[in-house]
Amino acid sequence: MALAGMPPAGLRSGAKDAENKALIIGSFHSQPGANTKPSREDLERWREMLDRAFTRHELREQVHLIVSESRDGSWFRPTLTAWAMRQDESRTRERIFVCEPADVVILR
Repeated sequence: MALAGMPPAGLRSGAKDAENKALIIGSFHSQPGANTKPSREDLERWREMLDRAFTRHELREQVHLIVSESRDGSWFRPTLTAWAMRQDESRTRERIFVCEPADVVILR
């Protein structure tokens, strides 16, 4: 999935945390039901997060987790789905944001 054509997060009226020095490498959130795919709103928020991380730290990749109910509908062993978000440049030097499935590895 690609998300392009939106103004950088720093140019929006809501971006007011320029003094924050935190390095955000990703995020997680839960979704009801067994839906493991990011919504349009997820992609927009992740793009804003990555744009801000690039502006502050030249970070070009982040990982995001979606936590959802297991196939049997319980939260006892939820499903963890990872998505890798990265920033690329097109041939015309336009910034392009790409979101792809990633592997989740749980070490015991």
